[in-house]
Amino acid sequence: MTPITLLALLLLIVPTPTEAGERLAVGIGASVPPYVDARNDTGIELEIISHSLAIHGYEIEPIYLAGTGTDNNLRLGRLDALVTNSQITPRASDIPKLFAANEHIQYQNYAITLARKAIKLHSVKDLAHHRVVAFYNARQALGEDYRAAVDQSPLYRELPLQRNQVLALVRNLADVVIADQKIFSHFRQQLTQEGIELPEVTFHPLFPVSPRRVLFTDAKVREQFDRGLEQLRNSGKYQQILNRNSP
Repeated sequence: MTPITLLALLLLIVPTPTEAGERLAVGIGASVPPYVDARNDTGIELEIISHSLAIHGYEIEPIYLAGTGTDNNLRLGRLDALVTNSQITPRASDIPKLFAANEHIQYQNYAITLARKAIKLHSVKDLAHHRVVAFYNARQALGEDYRAAVDQSPLYRELPLQRNQVLALVRNLADVVIADQKIFSHFRQQLTQEGIELPEVTFHPLFPVSPRRVLFTDAKVREQFDRGLEQLRNSGKYQQILNRNSP
């Protein structure tokens, strides 16, 4: 076998970076089960993103960011992708450098009350009359009408640990909790397993859905992600991930 023939065979055998499982550093916000669980890098969002990229041979390395760390990590080239949410938003100056993928999931926030209190909430403005406990950064995420309403609330707090929102209802420390339905239900189930029962609740649909997208630094990888996400949906795997991670 000639040296040229041997070299040609080696080139066929040696995998490309993608085939070898190229790792992508994906910036993501705080650990919020069931969407993201930093304890073991699992959750609905991480699984959807991971599977969509794995179709094209990529592996992901989740990088958990504080809000102030986003811009520095982007500027220094430490991230290949960024998952946007209420806590993680890049500076406007960085947006032209990023390529937005198709929406991979939607959060759905609700105003949640104890059913026995029979609280009527017809619009966001009605929050002004009640004690409200929301998720961290809700004032920025939910718009001007929301900010105006909670500014008049007799009590308003934002909690970084959303488990404590459920406890606030149990202990009558709040009349209304603002949370995504899946997140609230996850922590409700967790507390039930610990012997803390929460009475029946009412979910008031005051807010529009909140879509989530991944921003990529490479347009080609964004296109591969979109194709992988479409394959994931068409195969039924996407729905399996949702069902497996839902309380």
